[in-house]
Amino acid sequence: MRQNDLLQAFIEYTPAMVFIKDLEGRLLAVNSTFEQTLDLPRDQVLGRLDRDVLPPDFMRQARASDRAVLAEGRPVQRQKTFALPGGRREFLSTRFLLNDTSGAPYALGGVYIDITDRVAAEREVQRAHRRFVALLESAPDATLITNGEGIVVMANPQVERLFGREPGDLVGSEVVSLVPAARRRRHCALLRAYLRLRDPKPAVLDKDLYGARGDGSEFPVEVSVSSLQTEQETLVVLTVRDITERRRLEAERAERYEQQRRIAYTLQHSLMGEPPRLAYLPCAYRYLASVQDPGVGGDWFDVIPLEEHRTGVLIGDVMGRGLEAAAVMGQLRAASHALARTGATPSALMRALDRFVGDLAGQLVTVVYLVLDQDRHEVTLCSAGHLPVIALPPDGPACRLGAPVGVPLGVNDATHVVPFEEATLPLPPGSALVLYTDGLVERPGTDIEAQVDVLTHTVDVALKGARVDDPGTLDRAADCLIKTLIADADASDDDVTLLLLGVPGPQGNGTRL
Repeated sequence: MRQNDLLQAFIEYTPAMVFIKDLEGRLLAVNSTFEQTLDLPRDQVLGRLDRDVLPPDFMRQARASDRAVLAEGRPVQRQKTFALPGGRREFLSTRFLLNDTSGAPYALGGVYIDITDRVAAEREVQRAHRRFVALLESAPDATLITNGEGIVVMANPQVERLFGREPGDLVGSEVVSLVPAARRRRHCALLRAYLRLRDPKPAVLDKDLYGARGDGSEFPVEVSVSSLQTEQETLVVLTVRDITERRRLEAERAERYEQQRRIAYTLQHSLMGEPPRLAYLPCAYRYLASVQDPGVGGDWFDVIPLEEHRTGVLIGDVMGRGLEAAAVMGQLRAASHALARTGATPSALMRALDRFVGDLAGQLVTVVYLVLDQDRHEVTLCSAGHLPVIALPPDGPACRLGAPVGVPLGVNDATHVVPFEEATLPLPPGSALVLYTDGLVERPGTDIEAQVDVLTHTVDVALKGARVDDPGTLDRAADCLIKTLIADADASDDDVTLLLLGVPGPQGNGTRL
């Protein structure tokens, strides 16, 4: 193969636009990329002068490169932009001389690599970087970007206002230098834990996080943290906000809320009253206010001494929360106490309360009233939609008292009345009774029947074989029931009322007053 054929084959397979021309400007060789880029067929340009066939803008810049190569005697590389038939294109051009065997130049060569797409991508990256920097600098909060080692690589001007440090001075330093020295270990652990996540999501942290000003003073902060993946590494973006004022307002609100809660709790107990201490009927009770609202609800219970060796016991729950529910509860407690003292049977008392609640628009109440007759060793009870009473006999397991359950108070109306039925059941001496409201056993996502079974089993465990005539025993059992049924007594989202009664056996030394 001749030398010219070898040269043509070489330039043909070169992935760039290539041409060779003599010193007069006559084109001697071009490749396919040249033809495609300039839209000039090879047979129309070979042997012709460049000024007669090349695009004007390309020709003008090519002549300037020719002069530079001839003047310097060595290859010249430049980045150029040409207006071509297909639009403006960016090229990296290399112009060089071809010498004969004596070393004298006889032709000029040009290699033009099309870098239009690469340059466009680089410019877009630069524009994106400028937009990012502008966004970073205009952000209202102090923002820092660190590498995976916690070293600051960028910071916006707001860090000076927050920390008293120049953004430029922070670059290259550890971000924990902005944290009080005594707290740095915990902050570092949090950052490392975030970076260890397989797919870290943006998060906002504000619990026990603090920043340090230039004068050494510290202040509470909220930190928004997110990750930024680059080709080289994962960066961490930290947006820091001073929440001193927020913490102050939160503390004031918490103080006001606690004050309201104490007032409401006092109101609740004054409405509920203290049950009488009866030597012949020892009891223990617990009342846990809800953490919702100001801690006021509609739970109540009452122990009412009656004539002829009998005692009335009542527990109820007004649906809803707040002062309205507490006010209805206070009215119902007073009404039921007065009715019980007249000797009304459980079913008669329930009918009277139902009429009372019917006059209160939109109210719904569950209640159970029972009368203990310790001479007859029996209990008579009537329930208006309330949860079952748990009984523990002295010679058997704890169980639910099998009594009919009517509709809640407030359901009946003039056109449709569901009667309230009562039942009389044996209650041997030495038995214990457990009455409660739904706050003890009702939890989201759980079966309330299953929770009542848990309560029944816990009564067995706590009181089986114990002296139910001992108030201390009942008190410890009440604690056991609360601990078992309520995971966090300080975070209960409903009122919880629990009443335990012990019916002394023959060995009990309590006497009727």
